Amino acid sequence: MHGRIMENRVLVSQLTELSIPVVVVNQHEAGRGMPNHLGMDAPHVQVVNTESRGLSRSRNLALRELNASWAVLCDDDVSLDLEGLSKLEVHLSERSAAAPLPIVVCQLWRDAKHAWRAYIPNPWRLEGWTAQHVLRLQKVNSMELVVPTFQDQSMPLQFHEALGLGSASGVVAGEEGLLLANHLRQGGEITYLPLRLRFHPEESTGAHLNSQTAMAMGVVHRASFPAWSHPFLLIRMITKVLLRSPEGGRAAWAYGVGFFQSKSILTLHHG
Repeated sequence: MHGRIMENRVLVSQLTELSIPVVVVNQHEAGRGMPNHLGMDAPHVQVVNTESRGLSRSRNLALRELNASWAVLCDDDVSLDLEGLSKLEVHLSERSAAAPLPIVVCQLWRDAKHAWRAYIPNPWRLEGWTAQHVLRLQKVNSMELVVPTFQDQSMPLQFHEALGLGSASGVVAGEEGLLLANHLRQGGEITYLPLRLRFHPEESTGAHLNSQTAMAMGVVHRASFPAWSHPFLLIRMITKVLLRSPEGGRAAWAYGVGFFQSKSILTLHHG
């Protein structure tokens, strides 16, 4: 988050009133001297100032600092559904002994009447790194996730810092997709609960299929899907999806660039 969180008075009020630990990562320019409390002077709220840039880097910093087993990720332009959050606390308290801890997918809504996308009414769970499971998770947004923190984790799951807004690689999306695939690859579980946790009225990065989004998809797809599926994935994405998108050939070319440069991008910009 940036200092602009203070413009979101609803979220600030909600965070201050919560009884669970809260970590706010405040990205700021070098030498700007942002206040370390941001007006949220409450014992359960910790503000971490950093001059480092990048959404994934900030999230990893929060996951290291948060004194809890799970983190409900929040961008600075969302608000919370406190009733859904209370129901989530009950569920997580019953799963705290699981090893490794599951990633939980919940619902994101634009407002009280409109869901971000169509959700099924029943819970589900995934285990095992398969092409089918990875494909099922492609539409998951980071604002739908509840992620295990670094607490008590022998192999902490991290967002790849080459991906996401502000990353050094310039790949502006895809961080949640790779996180989910890596969790399955490490033997983890992903659980969906039909709980509304956050409201997000604005469009998110990656909501529209353009060349930037296509490149991010190429990078993440090669790193996420089993190798045997890569030829089929390339053909399907280029002929059935990207060439029919508004940017057509430009998006298809960007996807190919991201796909074939995936290893070098993720290695060069690894945090």
